[in-house]
Amino acid sequence: MNKKIFSTLELINLKAIKEKIIILQGNKFAKILKVEPVNLSLKSNKEKELIYESYEEFLKVFKNNFQIIIKNKEINLTKYIEKIESIKFFSNNELKNSYIDHIRNLINSEYVYEKVFYLIYSINTEDNVTFNKVINIIAEIDEIIKVNFEKMGNKIIQIEDSQYMDVINYILKK
Repeated sequence: MNKKIFSTLELINLKAIKEKIIILQGNKFAKILKVEPVNLSLKSNKEKELIYESYEEFLKVFKNNFQIIIKNKEINLTKYIEKIESIKFFSNNELKNSYIDHIRNLINSEYVYEKVFYLIYSINTEDNVTFNKVINIIAEIDEIIKVNFEKMGNKIIQIEDSQYMDVINYILKK
């Protein structure tokens, strides 16, 4: 029995990534947006309630399939420590050294991570839709997402074509 070995791209039906759009088989397209989230721990209860209401409104109006991916990314704090150490005119050297020791202890005790959020959505189109029309449709959807997420205090960032495979590979490894 011959087994066919599939590439990752074949398994997820990915044809290409072009102009920040994932082109899938069968008139399907997807987009990945990076989200810089609001820090809810710094918000009052009333502000949190307004953010949750804004998210609920977004869910009511956004009709496309979407998923939010949270990627843990290890942070290298070595350069950060070097920068703090290089500050010559620090008002309190004891405080500076204590802070540097604290950061070093964090590094030695465990990995330090930042969370990176991605919103991935997809669309289906008719057979005869041109790629320029797809670009326009996706631009409109991006704007809806941007406006709604900014209401919640988040920032939406377009990622480059070169970053798409990093995100896709991360999702597939989960």
